[in-house]
Amino acid sequence: MSLTKATYSMIEGAPVNVLDYGADPTGLTDSTTAIQAALNAITTGGQVVFPPGDYLVSGSGSLLQPKSNTVLVGTRTATVIKISSASAAASIFGIATSVSDLVFDGLTLDGNSGSVTAYDTFGLQFPYVGLITVRNCTFQNFTRDGMLLGLATRVDHLTVDTCNFSGIGYNGVRTYNARMQYINNSRFFDFITSPLDFNPITNENTETTTIVTNNYFSNNSASWTAGNSTLSLMGDRNYVAGNTIVGGGMIVVHSGPFGRTGIKDYRIIGNSIQNTVTSGIIVNTDVNTDIIVSNNYIRGVKNSGIQVISVNAPPYSTNTPVIVSNNIIEDTFVGTYTNSNQPACIMAAQTSNVLITGNQCITPRWAGIAMLSGANNCTVNNNTIIGQQGQAPTDLSSNAGGGIVVAPGGLSYSEDVYNITINGNFVYNFLTTVSPATTNIRTGGITAYNDSSGAKSVEYVTITNNVVRDGNGIAIQTNSLE
Repeated sequence: MSLTKATYSMIEGAPVNVLDYGADPTGLTDSTTAIQAALNAITTGGQVVFPPGDYLVSGSGSLLQPKSNTVLVGTRTATVIKISSASAAASIFGIATSVSDLVFDGLTLDGNSGSVTAYDTFGLQFPYVGLITVRNCTFQNFTRDGMLLGLATRVDHLTVDTCNFSGIGYNGVRTYNARMQYINNSRFFDFITSPLDFNPITNENTETTTIVTNNYFSNNSASWTAGNSTLSLMGDRNYVAGNTIVGGGMIVVHSGPFGRTGIKDYRIIGNSIQNTVTSGIIVNTDVNTDIIVSNNYIRGVKNSGIQVISVNAPPYSTNTPVIVSNNIIEDTFVGTYTNSNQPACIMAAQTSNVLITGNQCITPRWAGIAMLSGANNCTVNNNTIIGQQGQAPTDLSSNAGGGIVVAPGGLSYSEDVYNITINGNFVYNFLTTVSPATTNIRTGGITAYNDSSGAKSVEYVTITNNVVRDGNGIAIQTNSLE
């Protein structure tokens, strides 16, 4: 593969070929010293070429240390750089001093985790890196991270495009102090923790941007736990669209950067999330936020499809609503998963000013849409809930389900629920028979109630212009409201 100056403007002079410095493409001898000699030949910027072959590297720390303004080029899966042995924690490429304008294109980096098991291994580890682009690369078999960037200084610009990550012990891409991040068109398989772990700038007043589009995440690892997530979002501007998540965890919107209340703009649009061990999307932030969760397809999750928790809560109350719109959510709370958070297709708690509109909730087990403890000044309109089953989890057998539920309790909070508007929704075929029948709580299509299990009170609930039909419970039920 050959690149031109038109492709990378920093390239100067003729490309450097690692074979000219004694690198062995047969994988029979160690190439660490030879490849480093080729990297050292770059002075003010240039291209280092790795012809097809298997290159072995070994040692500890940063095994190969490129300079700034260097492009490293291979032929994708035909160019493999593999750790053959390690005497301590090791990364294939990295350096402990400041670098910038690095490009990795068409390389397969292999941590050889089947043989190198005693130490942490990484593909790329750059604590001081400004601008870095990684495209057409494969990261596989690392005991730690595929990429670990920016622990010591700001990452101004990271691009990861059309890459594959598999067999990674922890994170595919982990960043700290990142300002702009673009993760696109890449594939992630079989992780123990998070494929993408972003920790944006926290020590300066600099806006951050993260864009994650058209990636595929698949995780069937038995080691995955509900505390992990596929993607954790923090910072100022986040756009997550067109991704597919199968198995593993969810998309999480966290508060942050910690202690800052700058511009917030989150768009989670058009993603497909299926068969996760926990919820699909969790919006969990306590700062002024502009959030839209729209046009996502969520199916077969073991908890709620979408949760909105602790948003617009004091002291960060704002008039900007969180909008949850036009999502299709099917088969929530599957299997025998036990959870005290009262799973629903869409659930809001400890939050203010949420608009839930135009969504389709299909065969939810406990509730289609639930407004729980601390929810206030929220609107639920023009949604469709079909086939709600009224099935409570084993530790919520006394909590009534329904197509739309306004109720105390949930998430261990004890706050009033008030000013809830339920208008123009369609609830159909509710409280259908499921097995075992004893787990069905026979309530209604729309239910609002008070009891002693959670919130102090439920009050000022407006229920108008809804259609509730073809159920085997009460259509609309209120109980002991103030």
